[in-house]
Amino acid sequence: MKLSYPSPSLILIALACVTHQTLRAENYALLFSGGYDSYNNWDRYYAETSRMWNLLTNYGGYAADNVYVLFADGDNPYQDQHSSETEEYSDSDWSMVSDAGGVIRPATRLDFIGTVQEIGDRMASGEDSFYFWSFDHGAQDDDPAQGSGALVAWNMDPVLGVYETSWDDVLIKTSEISALLDPITSMNPLWEAYVMTQCYAGDFLYGLGITETDTNRFFAYAAAWDEESYDHAFADAWADGLELGLTTTQALGAYAVHNDIYGEYQGEYWETPGYIGGNFVMSSIPEPSAIWFGAGAGLALAFMRRKRS
Repeated sequence: MKLSYPSPSLILIALACVTHQTLRAENYALLFSGGYDSYNNWDRYYAETSRMWNLLTNYGGYAADNVYVLFADGDNPYQDQHSSETEEYSDSDWSMVSDAGGVIRPATRLDFIGTVQEIGDRMASGEDSFYFWSFDHGAQDDDPAQGSGALVAWNMDPVLGVYETSWDDVLIKTSEISALLDPITSMNPLWEAYVMTQCYAGDFLYGLGITETDTNRFFAYAAAWDEESYDHAFADAWADGLELGLTTTQALGAYAVHNDIYGEYQGEYWETPGYIGGNFVMSSIPEPSAIWFGAGAGLALAFMRRKRS
């Protein structure tokens, strides 16, 4: 009995159709560090934000133009950060982002709103992924309650060197962030990961609504909703985990919590970090697709050789 095999061209077409959706998948990231003003924008904020950008673009498989950096006054040539050791001021150098074709913008409240909307417009429903990371100051109401926390944006005009708005106008509150991010969540992305390392970071859990039963949403935080975070302990531990090659959210969360030098596992009890949500890989989507496509092409060639023999 003569065996018949599918046409190699049909196999390649089928493989192209199968991998097309995966190859299109993109990872998007928003790295936010407001800093409020040049005095309060400590140099550790720049160190951790630039480190995270390098990890994502150089090792994480994120395209440079898919990683949005919102930091202080952006790439304006003015002194926007303050050294906690020398008390000197300096301008944050973001040439590595602009030279790579990446996105660097001021971390104002309006820039945050516009950038979240832009990322949502670029993302493909059900296909792409979203990673949000923040590190600088957090704020809370004078009469604190769960859900009253806020991120602190940039509040100084880089040309005039004066404050632009009132304190309340520079806050990006938990409820507002939740509403802004809802269009992205409603797309049902492949996954969403939120890592917040500022004071009162745990408060945003109430706005994001991530639970233990979520499979494609994840949240990690440096401190509970009513706690201040210290230095860059959690941000540094999370980045260390990525640098060590940890790729899944649960592994990264566990590593950051256990290696936070001001957390309970290090015996300090100054802050209570944690994480919740699904376990998934925060790495480049196209790379596995290329492997499958290569394997499929090899299979097609095998069919061709067998048919000829």
